[in-house]
Amino acid sequence: MKRGELRWSERERGWEVSIPSNAFKNSGSSFFGQKPFRLVLPDLLDLYTYLNAYIERHRKVLLGRAPDPGTLFVKTVKTTSVDAAYNQTTFYEAWRLAIQRYGIYNPYTGRGAIRGLLPQALTTSGTCSPPTS
Repeated sequence: MKRGELRWSERERGWEVSIPSNAFKNSGSSFFGQKPFRLVLPDLLDLYTYLNAYIERHRKVLLGRAPDPGTLFVKTVKTTSVDAAYNQTTFYEAWRLAIQRYGIYNPYTGRGAIRGLLPQALTTSGTCSPPTS
């Protein structure tokens, strides 16, 4: 499978990101050496507390009665969608919506995280396009 996972590492006593080398375009490079990419996340700003709360309480609410897809991030299950798992398309759509809502800086309100990112720079094809005049 060509996707990574976030898992608890008993050995490291921390949350670990593990991505198989074949999930990367340059999987044959000496950087990977046919081994997965591993990174233990530090517990900055109580990250572990928030992850545990999400897994133990909030994720169950999002799943509702839907079967657990075995992924960390799940979609809210509604009557129109019974699959809680993200795929490449649905994850991109969720990411794009989050960037549109919270990432684009609005100089009038002072809200948004990315100064200089313009709304027209986000296209539905997943590419960035220059602003049109």
